Amino acid sequence: MDKAVGIGHSLGAMQLIVQQALYSTFDAIAVLGFSAVHSMIPTPNGYIEPGVQESDRAKTNLEDAWTGPIVENNSHLRFAYHCDDVPQRLVDEDMNVGFPARRARDLPPWITQTFPPFVTKCLTDGIVGKEAALVDVPVFVGAGQIDIVPDLRDESNAYKASPQVTLYELGGSAHMHNFSPKRQALWSELQEWFDFLR
Repeated sequence: MDKAVGIGHSLGAMQLIVQQALYSTFDAIAVLGFSAVHSMIPTPNGYIEPGVQESDRAKTNLEDAWTGPIVENNSHLRFAYHCDDVPQRLVDEDMNVGFPARRARDLPPWITQTFPPFVTKCLTDGIVGKEAALVDVPVFVGAGQIDIVPDLRDESNAYKASPQVTLYELGGSAHMHNFSPKRQALWSELQEWFDFLR
């Protein structure tokens, strides 16, 4: 019998962890581009966070919460999201719609006009730590070589109840894995993992 596998990327992965912890929806989950320990934005000089510090956690306005060097210097997001081998036309289409608020009138099909309110807190240290510790099914954690997952090896510790945690780094890719010319390697790795679970 085939198993039901949930897959989530970035904010979707955060939601997937919570859903699995609360409702045991899937027989296994694949968490891509999100850290259950502490997601942080990579820059050429290390990791930084938007303005979601202790004094800002009560903020619900997306523009106010995501302040500071991330949105003031678009090159930080460019570095975090896309490696140099991603076609510039695709990078422009993805990056020029406004972040975090979507200001463009016509959006590419992979971008939503709205963010759920909890996105203002998604980079808080340990934001889904309690839920990740409750996940009791196999977990695949995938991240790009440059991603919001500071240390992929730490992710195993987050899923304390999982019988198996598989870690995979997509070399030469940034956070937006499916834009990378190397995405086929991630898809192949996921397929092998699926086949192993059956």
